Amino acid sequence: MTGNAANDPKVRHELGDGGAPPEAAIRMKALNKEYRKTAKVLTGMGFNGGVMDVKLPKVKKAGVFEDNKARIQYLVDNRCMNKAGGLFKTGLLVANCQVVNECNRRVAGVEKKKMEAAATKKVDQSVDTWNKAKGAYVEWVTTGRKVDDANGCPDLDRPSSYAVVKFLLPKIDIKGELRLKDFGTMKKCNTWLGGIGRGMTWDEHMEAAVAKSMENPLFTLGGV
Repeated sequence: MTGNAANDPKVRHELGDGGAPPEAAIRMKALNKEYRKTAKVLTGMGFNGGVMDVKLPKVKKAGVFEDNKARIQYLVDNRCMNKAGGLFKTGLLVANCQVVNECNRRVAGVEKKKMEAAATKKVDQSVDTWNKAKGAYVEWVTTGRKVDDANGCPDLDRPSSYAVVKFLLPKIDIKGELRLKDFGTMKKCNTWLGGIGRGMTWDEHMEAAVAKSMENPLFTLGGV
């Protein structure tokens, strides 16, 4: 392939300095002008002239990086330190080994902070789940351990029953056969709690959890 290949009519050109060759540039400017004119005519006739409002691509100047700091910031922001197209911009070298190494170090630091933030969020959610379940259980106990006479299931309102189910579900359903989204009503929550009886009932599980929390406040991180 030679430089003459750029003159092929299938080659994509852009308007502006450094874009299309002189002859192609003349044709593109004429085409651009004709599009705008046609759009106005169609609009005047009551048609949607916007379909002819085509904007031909224009030459964009490549950014000039004055120092390594600017190069590093560009590569980090665009996550392209490991991509050839990012390291070389329009044929100009924008990164050396020092820049790439610093980019990788910074990105690793950012990813570490994200992981730490995710871990902290998970801990906070675990603690919040336990606090709500504990509050619901304690209230149930202090108000007389009410049960439904018809089926023997606990008599808990929707927020309380859901809070307890959310805490006990991953500990009881170890195989993960159930999903929290399946417990959308108070009846489903209370029925499931009342049906727990493999070794311990739901209130025995909660009682054990309360006792364990008094010994180790962080027990919710590892389950009961």
